[in-house]
Amino acid sequence: MPSLASLIQVSAATLAAIAAVGTSAAPFQNGGFESGTLNNTASFDTLAAGSTAITGWTVVGDGVDYIGALWPASQGSRSIDMLSCGVSGGVAQTFDTTAGATYLVTFSLAGNPDGGVKTLTVSAASNTQSYTFNTAGFNTSNVGWRSQTFTFTATA
Repeated sequence: MPSLASLIQVSAATLAAIAAVGTSAAPFQNGGFESGTLNNTASFDTLAAGSTAITGWTVVGDGVDYIGALWPASQGSRSIDMLSCGVSGGVAQTFDTTAGATYLVTFSLAGNPDGGVKTLTVSAASNTQSYTFNTAGFNTSNVGWRSQTFTFTATA
């Protein structure tokens, strides 16, 4: 049961779906972050490491911002800013897999328009991949969502 964690200096990453390639397994829970306790729906809540306020997810690192209406989500109405108050955080979830099966994770990535190039690191099983997003030209009305994929082979 690997842990998939979105970590380090990213803004507004929404894991949209996980699909097994060539096998069936339990799906990700709450991939779009729509279910959870969000007190400030007009803006965002800052969640500390260990928080389980986002259904199915545990906050890791130095925390995240759980976004309501601060900017448009890729789908639905919520997203996550992994760079909360200038420090890196992430989210993790454990899910069922079949050893040796290959899984494809599809997610949307954008950047908090506060400026600069943002980096997201995604890990599952023994696979790790980094993604970057340049926020130049984007703002809170259009954060520039882009579809990304990540593939890993389950080890257990």
